[in-house]
Amino acid sequence: MIVARGTKCSDLYLTHAKIIKDVHVVESAEKVELWHKRLCHMSEKDMVKLCKSNVLSDMSNPHLKKCDHCFVEKKNKVSFEVHFDLVHCHLCGAMKTRTIGGSAYFLSFVDDHSRKTWVYTLKSKNDVLSMFKKFKVSV
Repeated sequence: MIVARGTKCSDLYLTHAKIIKDVHVVESAEKVELWHKRLCHMSEKDMVKLCKSNVLSDMSNPHLKKCDHCFVEKKNKVSFEVHFDLVHCHLCGAMKTRTIGGSAYFLSFVDDHSRKTWVYTLKSKNDVLSMFKKFKVSV
């Protein structure tokens, strides 16, 4: 390792380098973890591919320890459930500015359990019943 110290001499910097011989060598397990973090928590399988193609030097067979960040980010997520036991319906409008399609109202349906929301634009209040029928068929 080289430690440099600079001094200014007019517009130039003079550097005096000193070589330090007692350098900490990173163990192979630590090196694997370090590269795992540097490569944005890359999977062990992909790190093995990099080692085989000699992209990651000094590692023959990387084995990752349990990583808390990977566990949290890659865990299986629960599927989205919609029950339709209770659906709230809201009509909003007439808006001062119409949409490009000429709609002045919007109608929203919200499932009470999942909070999933559907929004439809309407040109007039008379379209509410027909849109509700379409919504009911779609769900």
